[in-house]
Amino acid sequence: MSDPLLSVKNLQVFFHLAQGTLKAIDGVSLDVKKGQIVGLVGESGGGKSMIGLSILRLVPEGGKIASGKIIFEGKNLLNLSEDEIRIIRGSYISMILQDPLTSLNPAFRIGPQMIDVLRLHKGYDKKEAELIAIEMLHNIGIPDPKKNIRKFPHQLSGGMRQRVVIAIAFSCSPKLIIADEPTTALDVTIQAQILQLLKNLSTEYQTSVLFITHDLGIVANLCDSVAVIYAGEIVETAQTSELFLNPKHPYTKALFQSILRHDKKQEHFYSIEGVMGSHIDWPDKCKFYPRCSEKLDGCEKTGSVEFVSYSPDHLVRCLKYE
Repeated sequence: MSDPLLSVKNLQVFFHLAQGTLKAIDGVSLDVKKGQIVGLVGESGGGKSMIGLSILRLVPEGGKIASGKIIFEGKNLLNLSEDEIRIIRGSYISMILQDPLTSLNPAFRIGPQMIDVLRLHKGYDKKEAELIAIEMLHNIGIPDPKKNIRKFPHQLSGGMRQRVVIAIAFSCSPKLIIADEPTTALDVTIQAQILQLLKNLSTEYQTSVLFITHDLGIVANLCDSVAVIYAGEIVETAQTSELFLNPKHPYTKALFQSILRHDKKQEHFYSIEGVMGSHIDWPDKCKFYPRCSEKLDGCEKTGSVEFVSYSPDHLVRCLKYE
């Protein structure tokens, strides 16, 4: 079996605050294989976006990657110099953010922003870069690309802006795309179009995708495998079909119960009791314990819970399966 394109091993990202140490990411391990779309799913505040930023070594000020490895094509990204990691960003790993207005500079037209990326990472001259940019806009479904490439971001709809961001991300043919909830700000119809576009481009360019989301519906239709994260820890990983047919971790089950069903009459909407709580100085035990409906007598006293292999590609971090 070939090595994964990306392998995150025991990653820890800490913020040292006046109140104590905030463990934003606490021992996360995650693999993304070549050509695969991996879903990273969990509720807000669980650490999904921080994993994406950590891979590109863009941890916000005050935070630090305390330990672990981020192996990309055999290289540990944490050992690279600033100049070396800049080459990786954009050329080999690109990121698509939730709001395209945070990715596009409102003061510049679409064209120069696309052209600058192509010239910086691929070395094209201005004319070549412009022709490629127009072709990319055409391929992602932007009407009249020669006209729209001269528009400012605010002159495009939300869906078209996100298409432009996706075009920029794919323009340098990266090996990996990190997509951080790229459809959250869009209406449902446009969401479906953007997701299909992302899937088609991933297949066409043979690009792996780490898709960060809180929406299990998107995961079902887009992803090959899934990692479920809670409070900075991966609690379950499996192939998508396996996870949906046979979820094991109590948190994963609770997420599925929280989905609104259109095929059944629901008198009561399920919600997970309690809140995630602070990540500061978190005790060395199951983080989901305070909210778990399936807790055992030994859960509160047990230290750090390790992964258990429920089946060959199905790992669960729960005392029930030890």
